[in-house]
Amino acid sequence: MLNIDKCTQKLKDAILESDEYKEYLHCLEALKREPQLYDKVNYIRRRTFYVNNNSDLGEEQYANEVMQYIAEYDELKANEIARAFLDAELVVCRIIQDINYRLVEELDLDISFMEN
Repeated sequence: MLNIDKCTQKLKDAILESDEYKEYLHCLEALKREPQLYDKVNYIRRRTFYVNNNSDLGEEQYANEVMQYIAEYDELKANEIARAFLDAELVVCRIIQDINYRLVEELDLDISFMEN
């Protein structure tokens, strides 16, 4: 377990030192200098999480939520600061997703229960 902890620390440090993460922090700092815009971005982030993780939504309600979300998201991305932050955040999230996917693939975990 000690080796895993050391490797995890190295991975965390590599992410923290990456240009992508530094860009994310830079964009976050710029966004926080505009509290109203920061609040709007956080609203969209919460909404995205809700829509993507709420299994209680019916198909029609889900479609309506997505359409409304897309309109709000597109409007927000017209702002250069918001767009830069959301793009930088997406890049960092994709890095983390890629790490997770690669681990799951290489570790041969039985995740067949997720099918169906």
